[in-house]
This record gives sequence, C-alpha cells and structure tokens, in this order.
Amino acid sequence: MKPQPKPVTGAIFGFLFGLVIVLLLWQLGILPPDRLVVFGIVAIVMMVSTFALTQRVSLVRKRFVVVVVFASLLGGVALTGIPEFVGGGSISDGCTIEASSSLSDTTGPAGTSATSPFKAALSDDVPWTMTTAAVVTTGTNAAGLKVAGFEIPTYTGTVDNTAGVEQISGTANVQAVQDQLKDDSGISLTGVYHVYGYVHAAEGDCDVNGYVLVAPASAFGNPILIGLWVLAVILFIVILVLAIGVRRSIHTSERLAATTPPAGVAGGEATSTSAPAVGETTTSADAPAETPPTNGTPQPDEAPLARPAPEQEATAAAPIESTQPEAPMEASGTPDDPEAGQPKRDGEDTGHQI
Repeated sequence: MKPQPKPVTGAIFGFLFGLVIVLLLWQLGILPPDRLVVFGIVAIVMMVSTFALTQRVSLVRKRFVVVVVFASLLGGVALTGIPEFVGGGSISDGCTIEASSSLSDTTGPAGTSATSPFKAALSDDVPWTMTTAAVVTTGTNAAGLKVAGFEIPTYTGTVDNTAGVEQISGTANVQAVQDQLKDDSGISLTGVYHVYGYVHAAEGDCDVNGYVLVAPASAFGNPILIGLWVLAVILFIVILVLAIGVRRSIHTSERLAATTPPAGVAGGEATSTSAPAVGETTTSADAPAETPPTNGTPQPDEAPLARPAPEQEATAAAPIESTQPEAPMEASGTPDDPEAGQPKRDGEDTGHQI
C-alpha cells in the first residue's frame, strides 16, 4: 500500500475553511473583513490544513511547494493591509461627523478602529450630524463597505442644499438600514464593518471611513450565523477525517515496508549469493566419491540406465576369469598334445597317415 498524502486537497479545504472563519469573525463582531484579516487568516488556515493532509513532505515535495508558494502570495497581500488595519478611522479636514447609540457615546469616525468600533444595537435609532468647512449646495454622495480592501457601494445619491444649510443631520434606524441592505445585497447587517462615505461638491470634498459594530442578538442570532457554524463544523470534520486517513496510509506503508522481505527472498528464507560451502561442492581428490545406489532404481535427478542388448547380456553373464595363478604345465611334449594315456578320437589328426 502506498502512502496517500493530499497537499492540494488540504489547500482547497483549508482555503474554504479560512473563508468561513473570516465570515464568522465578521458576523460575530470580532474582527472586520479588512485585507489583513481576510488574506492573513485564509493563508494561515490553508497552510495548517495542507500540513495536516501531507505529514510527509518528502513524498509530495513538488505539490507541497506549489501550495506553499500560493499561500505565501496570499500572505504577501495580507501584509499590504497592515496600514489599513492599524490606521483606524479618518475624515477629511474641515468635515465632521458625529453619532451616538445605546452602546456608544458620541463618537466620530477618527475615534474608531478595527478593534474599537462604534457600537449599535439592532433596535437603536442612531442620531448623527455632519458639517463641512464650506456650505455644500449641490453634489453627490455615497456610502458603502470595505471588504478585503475593496470598496462595495451600498448607497449613492445627490446633495440638494439650495437653502444653504451649514449642518446636515438625521437619524438612522439600524433595523431599517439592515433590511434595506439585505434587500439590495443579500447581506444581513450584523457584525463589525469597515464603512466609508464621501460627499463630492464644487465647494469641496469630504471623505470619511470608520468602523461600526452592529451587535448580533447571539452567536446563532440569524440564519447566516447558523449556516456559517454548520459549514465550519462540516469542513473541520472533513479535514480531520482526511488527516487521519493520510496518517494511517503512511503508517501502513511504513509497516509493510518493514515486514516485507527484499527482492530475492522467498518464503521468508534468504538466498545467499556467496560461494557455496566447501563441504557441499568440494572436488578435492581427498574427498570420497559418492557411492552410487546399488538397488538399480534410478534416483530422481538421474536418467534411467539404458537396457543392454542381448549380446551384451550374454557377455555380461560370462563368468569372470579367475585371477588365481594357473598350475605349471607338465614337461612332456608340446603344449598342444593331448595328455598321455588319453585315447585318440576318430578323425583326429594323429600326425600319421593311414
């Protein structure tokens, strides 16, 4: 079994999990969706998830490096959002805006920051006033949200101050603004927001940005929060299960590699490639020759002996000539003469003519 690290899968699920965490922090009123928060948290969570689904970098080094490069790019973008995050709210010189709520005293945009926003409850009516250095008679105005460093307009209009009023004031109902924003963009107005606005006129411009917190009723106060919690739990479980699977595959592979014999080993017995033992293959003249079997049965590794021809059988059946010394011949006559005293048979040549 091969190990199965999944760095790319970890990066994808980490990216999604990071986005859900950012949305939860946003909607719960903990951190605004500034560029540092969005890209920084996504990059960190993506790297953690990638490590969890890799565990052995040496097995998938190339894919892991690609993920690290991508996460590093996101981290670099996050660093460009540091001035926005630490700078706090601001307003152009010559312009003033002040507001108050049941949760905050009278505050201007410059007195807010990402960690200390202007707070309001959903049931609040927020009174506000705005003044400019020069009386604005006609012009355009707009307001919106800043998300990950990008401006998302939610309102645009025109200024009609033909009467020359030096101060503009009003009251904002938080619930009504929430409903209007939800109808326009589908976003429920709870959590901490980085807001911006401007007034552009011939008499001068007024630019403003600050942080506003609309506190949710609870951690599960609206359908968006409930959905985000469900997504966060699902993604966490998926990443955890995949990480356990990767760990098991790596451990199983290492265990099999430790118990599997190397190439050339069969049945658990090693085959030696060294020279055979001298006692088994010796050809020395001092070693006794192996005695062949005497029962006539061919051995498994020997070919059966060929049956001899009849003539060979007869020859083989002849008695073996005795090796004992012959008796000395008698000193009478020639060796070819018959022994003395033996009668001559008819027809035998006696050496005499009849």
